[in-house]
Amino acid sequence: MIGFIDAFVLANTKLRTRKVRTIVTAVTASLLFGILMAAIIILSGVLQSAERFTNTGLSSRYIVNYQDYSSGFDDTPQLQARATELYNARIADKKVEAKRLNIEFDQTSEIRPVDGSVDTGGKYLNTAAPSAQQAINEQKAAKQSLAEKAKQAAEPYHPIALYSFLSNTNPGTIAAMKDGKESFKPTTRDNMLTSMRPGVEQGWSYLDEKVAAPFLLDQSYLDAQKNVTDIPVIAPIGKVEEALGLPALSKSASPKEKLDRIAYVRKNAARATFTVCYRNEASTALIAKTLQDDEQIKKNAGNKEYIAPDQQYSLPDETACGASILKKDSRTAEQKKNDAKQEEFAKKFDEYQAPDQQKITFRVVGIAQNGIDYNSFSTTDSIVGLIAGSSLQGNWVVPTGMFNEMPNRGDFDIFYPSSESQQTNSQASGFIYRPAESQLIEFGSASDVKAFYTKQSCEGFSCASGPSVNYFGSNSVVVNDMKSTVSTVLQVAGGIVGFLAALIMMGMVGRVIADGRRETAVFRAIGATRNDLRLIYTMYTTLFSLIIVAVSIVLGLGLAVWLESAYAADISTRMHLAFITAPLDESFHLIGFWPELMLAAAGLVVLSGLVSMLLPLARNLARNPIKDMRDE
Repeated sequence: MIGFIDAFVLANTKLRTRKVRTIVTAVTASLLFGILMAAIIILSGVLQSAERFTNTGLSSRYIVNYQDYSSGFDDTPQLQARATELYNARIADKKVEAKRLNIEFDQTSEIRPVDGSVDTGGKYLNTAAPSAQQAINEQKAAKQSLAEKAKQAAEPYHPIALYSFLSNTNPGTIAAMKDGKESFKPTTRDNMLTSMRPGVEQGWSYLDEKVAAPFLLDQSYLDAQKNVTDIPVIAPIGKVEEALGLPALSKSASPKEKLDRIAYVRKNAARATFTVCYRNEASTALIAKTLQDDEQIKKNAGNKEYIAPDQQYSLPDETACGASILKKDSRTAEQKKNDAKQEEFAKKFDEYQAPDQQKITFRVVGIAQNGIDYNSFSTTDSIVGLIAGSSLQGNWVVPTGMFNEMPNRGDFDIFYPSSESQQTNSQASGFIYRPAESQLIEFGSASDVKAFYTKQSCEGFSCASGPSVNYFGSNSVVVNDMKSTVSTVLQVAGGIVGFLAALIMMGMVGRVIADGRRETAVFRAIGATRNDLRLIYTMYTTLFSLIIVAVSIVLGLGLAVWLESAYAADISTRMHLAFITAPLDESFHLIGFWPELMLAAAGLVVLSGLVSMLLPLARNLARNPIKDMRDE
């Protein structure tokens, strides 16, 4: 009977007798298992790094953003009838008031609330009409609010908190004052909205500190701020760099330079400010009139037939965000009296708007990641975006609590949304838009948030007809699901690779066993049993499989090391930009170890080898040893 040690010695000897064939077969089989090992090592590194980075910020919380793009008005026949009723009453009141003031009133100047006809596809509500807007407001007041909808939808899934996520109201235009100066050149809002990384002038949001806290600067920096009358804002880090006067880093900047920049911005962000100029429609129109009148006066300087405007204005100081300055008023007393009556008439029907403007300064109290720039989107961005999730997505956020504590908070009431607000900004970052109002819903567990997300999520155009949800602050739930999915995918891939490798190894082991007929016969002749031979070849196959395991690990690790050197540093920097609050000494790696899967892969190699041995060995042991000795 052959013992275990003797079997090991014999198996080891057989491995060394045909070195070239052994090496070629081992490398061939290892290529398949090497890819599997590389996938395990790389994905382990990605998931483990993701867990380290997502331990900061909102990643330990389960929050979704509940939105409803259909929360406008329902253009029904009843609504059109109500708008028409209000229109008729408004016309009657205007006629009475015009008669009292002894001024003319042209009924055709009043915008009709209902337009269209059967020939043009049916009637529809003209939202530009004051009576239509009044009817819409009445309808909205009777409808369920978004907060009520969100609470009702989330109730079965045990929410622990709801937070309003509101866009600022904008009853006019807001323009950035670059270098503290206002540009009077006309700009179109549509062009501004195409910016991949919009400025605060394109809108900001109000958010509770219970959600915004991870993005705030250290308290010591906030305590040192003296400009407490400026609106507090959490700004995208790229915009903070600009405000600090930092030149953009070159595309060839090293990861260390990028991390040093992040550290500098964190330390100095509290010094950054942004200034904008708000003008209502009347103020904007007066600026436009001033520019147009100046142009016409200069153009007709030598034209004696040209009649200059009765009222002439000059532009305000470009650093003041002030009103146009009246420099000449040649109206007669009768004209002034008539204009005063027209103004009184307009005020009575909420059609008069006095020019209003305001210089607004924002102070940075926190930093967030930039929005996605689709012009330079890369594979690295895809990885980071998948892990980081939505977060603030480049939005400018005003912490509600800090805003309410401002000593001059009342100066900015017109920008804070209320039930009476009609004009709001829809936030835009790159190609991502959200409604003027949304609700953040926080859940206590991953299972609850996943169940709610599955029930409420939508795809494509279906989102335009009802509520939709997306994860807010992080993709921790997605990362957890990835780990489970990756494990399943690797198991399936491992089974396929194991089957292919077993076929390859079967040919090699079968050849070895077939070539060993004579020695098998000799062993049988000197008293070795079939079980002794099984032990020898089992030991041989196991040793051979372990060689394949070792080579596979080396190949997989080599591929992972190459990818680590090529991409890890860049991904680390982008992860720090996505997770602003992460410690700067944290790094992202594409090399990790998942012991359970690696042991499973190694076991798969050994199992494939043993399976490949069974058929050739059974066939060899069934042969007559005397016949084999005579034939050899």
